[in-house]
Amino acid sequence: MSVLNMRYVLLSTMALLLGSCDTETMVPVPSGSGGGNGPGARQITNLQVTPSESRIPAGLQQQFIAKVTLDDGSITDATDDVILQWSSSDASIVTVDATGRATAVGAGIASVNATGTENGKVFEASARLEVTDAVVTDLALTPTTASSMPPSASQPIVITVFVANATLSDGSILDLTNNPALNWSSSDVAVATVSNSASSKGAATAAGAGTTTITATGILNGQNFSATADLTVTP
Repeated sequence: MSVLNMRYVLLSTMALLLGSCDTETMVPVPSGSGGGNGPGARQITNLQVTPSESRIPAGLQQQFIAKVTLDDGSITDATDDVILQWSSSDASIVTVDATGRATAVGAGIASVNATGTENGKVFEASARLEVTDAVVTDLALTPTTASSMPPSASQPIVITVFVANATLSDGSILDLTNNPALNWSSSDVAVATVSNSASSKGAATAAGAGTTTITATGILNGQNFSATADLTVTP
């Protein structure tokens, strides 16, 4: 066969092959990919919402946590995962946002529900929340007095953590330290500042020598409440 004939045969064969191919490029998908739907994906075997039971006055908030157990025995926090939807059995008693934070609206008992679907399987769990009409009769900070070293080169951040416990009209005691209903402040930020961030409320950071008053204030069902503690930063 001549060189020209061989080239003709090769070109014809390539044309036939290209003509039979689809215009889309087929890319193999690794096993277990695609949002956890592959044959090697882990499966959710259980969902738990904590605390399973709680009791708070109307006007306060309660953070619920959702954890899933996988078929390999590992446990993962899925509280704000997109696969999970939060809901309340009675919005006149409690509402709940997409992160599991429930707001007590009115007296009564309601369920806070977490529901999701993964790999075609529906999983759900719930917690019981009782909302009362109790009010805060007393607020106490711990410690009531505290001392701290000033920041230094070896320890640039010095923190004192304060805790706020409220006594309610029904006799119960509730930790309000991180509750959005409570606001923290320092009388002298040159001595110490105090955090109002959700994850670190009540944490006072020393700034310089002196004494400052740490104050926690709030309002619940129309009633104001507050408490103070002294923090001394020694030279």
